Amino acid sequence: MTTQTQKMFDLNQLFALFERWKPDIIGVIGAIIAAWHGHKDGEIVGKTDFIVYVTSGLVSVHFLTQPVIDLMHLSASHTPAVGFLIGMFSGSFFAAIR
Repeated sequence: MTTQTQKMFDLNQLFALFERWKPDIIGVIGAIIAAWHGHKDGEIVGKTDFIVYVTSGLVSVHFLTQPVIDLMHLSASHTPAVGFLIGMFSGSFFAAIR
């Protein structure tokens, strides 16, 4: 009985961790999708470009999602979608600067 309770507690911690990092995870997925299309278009040449593209998307998502939510007066339920869009466009932005 104690083992099952411990597993349930660990599962709840895992879900709480996922809820906390959901915008970042979804933002990285958005950056990877944008990087994949950038690779097809010739914007991204090598692995280093791909890593910089995705990392810049992650950093932008982590630091810009909450200010955008506050600026646009959106509810917290829109946070993953905003993170996805920021991840996609920030990677493209940094690739265009390069």
